[in-house]
Amino acid sequence: FLVDKCQNVYVSGWGGLLGGFNVAGSTTTNLPVTTGAIQTTTDGQDFYVIVLNKNFNSLQYGTFFGFNGGGGEHVDGGTSRFDENGIIYQAICGGCGGTAIPTTPGVIYPNNLSANCNLTALKIKFDFQNPDEDAIAGGDTIGCAPFVVQFQNSSTSATDFVWNFGDGSPTTTALNPSHTYTNPGTYTVTLIANNPNGCTYSSDTDIMTIVVKVDTIHANFTVTKVDSCNPFTANFVNTSTSNLPNNTATTYTWDFGDGTTFTGTNPPLHTYPSIGTYTITLTMTDTNACNSPSTFTAIANYNVSTMSTAFNAPDSICMPANVFFTDQSTNATTWSWTFGDGGNSSSPSPNHVYTTPGTYTVFLVSGNPTTCNKLDTAQKTISIFSSPIADFTWTPNPPTPNTPNSFKNFSTGATKYLWNFGDGQSSTDKDVTHVFEADGLYDVCLTAYNDVGCKDTACQKVRGIVVPLVDVPSGFSPNGDGVNDFVYVKGYGIEKMNFKIFNRWGQKLFETTNKNVGWDGRFKGVMQEMEVYQYTLDVTFFDKSNTTKKGSITLLK
Repeated sequence: FLVDKCQNVYVSGWGGLLGGFNVAGSTTTNLPVTTGAIQTTTDGQDFYVIVLNKNFNSLQYGTFFGFNGGGGEHVDGGTSRFDENGIIYQAICGGCGGTAIPTTPGVIYPNNLSANCNLTALKIKFDFQNPDEDAIAGGDTIGCAPFVVQFQNSSTSATDFVWNFGDGSPTTTALNPSHTYTNPGTYTVTLIANNPNGCTYSSDTDIMTIVVKVDTIHANFTVTKVDSCNPFTANFVNTSTSNLPNNTATTYTWDFGDGTTFTGTNPPLHTYPSIGTYTITLTMTDTNACNSPSTFTAIANYNVSTMSTAFNAPDSICMPANVFFTDQSTNATTWSWTFGDGGNSSSPSPNHVYTTPGTYTVFLVSGNPTTCNKLDTAQKTISIFSSPIADFTWTPNPPTPNTPNSFKNFSTGATKYLWNFGDGQSSTDKDVTHVFEADGLYDVCLTAYNDVGCKDTACQKVRGIVVPLVDVPSGFSPNGDGVNDFVYVKGYGIEKMNFKIFNRWGQKLFETTNKNVGWDGRFKGVMQEMEVYQYTLDVTFFDKSNTTKKGSITLLK
């Protein structure tokens, strides 16, 4: 039996059979139950709870608890504990004879493990009290914009809630809302806790204050390595900012990452004990700032690495001189080229055009501020040579049939030459005469070289008019005077040929398929007698026409 703070009356008890005996003729049959009851039916021998309002004017709550079918749930003395805030704690002898007991999800023992009666414990909390609000912020109530506040609701005996954040934003009915304040100011937060069943009032209100500030500090600094090699020194410059109206209370604490610290605005030059990577932290503190403390970190990396400069370029080049320079430096991050003619570049591997012959000294200064030596220099001398100018003419121009072409060399600045006549033939003479063996238009090119190997090439199209023609001289005089010492096949447009010479007995003394190869009157090294010899000639011309000739040749001495 209990009368709570709102004067509601609580009664718990049991009725029915126990051990086969009816206790004072009691029964739970026909006892009233209400909406929301734990159990709305009974077998006449169950546990029962009833709540009546002040002065027994109405029934607030009624429920059965037990096994329908004969279990005899009952209460031994001293097992009921009531709370004046409207809470029942009840211990019951139930599940007698191994019967089932009503349970809720998540209980420790959902099943009766005894063949006799077992202990059933239950708690019923009623919302018949006045609501009691209690609102707190989950963290700080003072912060910097944007300021996120997580509110926590510790209200009791309330069925619903209304939060007003005081900044004109919509209210919310969430239990534990989160809210972001974007503008600075002081805001009054109101929590209204409601319970329409409250015994004397149905709502209660709690207020709290949130302060949003813009008085911020921002730690920052720069670090400059004065020397990357031993001693490993660095200079620090404090660049922190603050929008506080008066920052005389601001303090600065430096952690250099090597186990040493400093307190002050700007530390003196700092020396690190050895190579390594150090994390420097500046902590800026001011109790007047909403975001205090503010921290900033930077890295200082010390090593003993060096950088070296090298590049590749030709020793000499001919005009026009477009020189490509290939950087071969190690650990370089910057490049500064001077080409000796007033030109320069900052590219790693540039190209440069020299417009005047001469000898130039090229310098490359490459650098890396993180290395010990920081800068290194390399140089190379390059020679730019003039190139010859190739030029030529030819006659006859316009061309005439079956006429050798005479090529005249007008090149300047050259000492060697190479002719390419476009028909597979070439020559290294300065001036040259050439016979085209087939009718056509040929690309004749002259390449002129100077003493240092520079060259120039001139090409012109030359028309060769060739009419197929062939003949053999009737005699020759191989007497060694340099005149008419050989007998050759003469002709134009010859593509293939076979020329044979026989003595009077039909013995073959000479044979050739090249019109530029002639007979010197000898057979097996022995000069033949002065007499008449016979020949045969088979010819295929460039136009695929054919001819055969036979005749005699007189060897004179």
